[in-house]
Amino acid sequence: MNKILRYFILVLILIISISCDEEFNLKGPLDDEYVFNCVLRGDTTTQYATITRSYDVANYNPVSNPVNPVVKGAKIKLISNGKVYTMRDTVLPLTDPQYKTPVSCYYVNNLQLDIAQTINAQVIMPDGKVLTATTKTVPTNDLKLQFEGSIPQKDTFGNYLDHVTLSWLFPSYIKDPYSADIYYAPQLSIEYYKKENGNSIFMKKIIPDEYRVINDKLVPHYPDAGHTGLFTYDLNAITRALNEISEGDDNKSNYIITRVVLTILMFDESLALYYSANQTFDNGLTLTLLPPDFSNVSGGKGIFGSYMKIETSLLFRSFYIEPFGYQYTYSY
Repeated sequence: MNKILRYFILVLILIISISCDEEFNLKGPLDDEYVFNCVLRGDTTTQYATITRSYDVANYNPVSNPVNPVVKGAKIKLISNGKVYTMRDTVLPLTDPQYKTPVSCYYVNNLQLDIAQTINAQVIMPDGKVLTATTKTVPTNDLKLQFEGSIPQKDTFGNYLDHVTLSWLFPSYIKDPYSADIYYAPQLSIEYYKKENGNSIFMKKIIPDEYRVINDKLVPHYPDAGHTGLFTYDLNAITRALNEISEGDDNKSNYIITRVVLTILMFDESLALYYSANQTFDNGLTLTLLPPDFSNVSGGKGIFGSYMKIETSLLFRSFYIEPFGYQYTYSY
């Protein structure tokens, strides 16, 4: 037994010795690639794109890179129905938070998206490398809402429900909703003002569709992008979100609820996959200079997609909102 034990100890020492002699590097080889990001919006005729390049850093912190990796001088063409739209270099009146430099991007005016329009992107880099991508646009103004716009909602017998159902459709695709290749993601939020030091500060609370117990903790969950326009919110999740607005503050009258907003984001397939992977609402899919994990760009990395955003308001019923102690004038 002692001989067997000594043998395994010697083997373990040999493994440790070999491992210590080999060089261990947390960073893999650098893939020198271009990153093209362009999200076409159905609610505007001006479209933007960004191009960056992958880079290395001396340490393991990517944010420590002192040089903005933005790429200028590329030629971007958007091609649809025989028409070619050229995106041009520009500098926006914004400051990049990481590099403290003006935001460089590309833009094109007068590009109005049509329903189910296939758009091809061709990007020629200054060194001649070519990137390509394709998106199919979503409908822009054909959406029909189909739900009771009050919280809580009632069933057909007049009883109040413990959930809120949000649904909508496109009449042009009513026979075959999947033929539209559209993905939806709702964002239900509470817009309100908080009185602080004599000022009214505008704030926004995103409501999860439910809270899940993970490692003995309640964790908010937000809707994933789905292929049909039907989503359900747990009323308890809405109640908890309302309580969290003033958590730790006994003076509830300092909070003025202005409205409950339903924002419906509609994506093409590629953008829906990216959205679901990142679970970001933020300010409506703002483009970022960081390379995404998901890519649908050939010849490089990035996202080329299209989306549309529609907003509508819902109302709180008075018996439901009044016990919170907030100011709110639109309940009934």
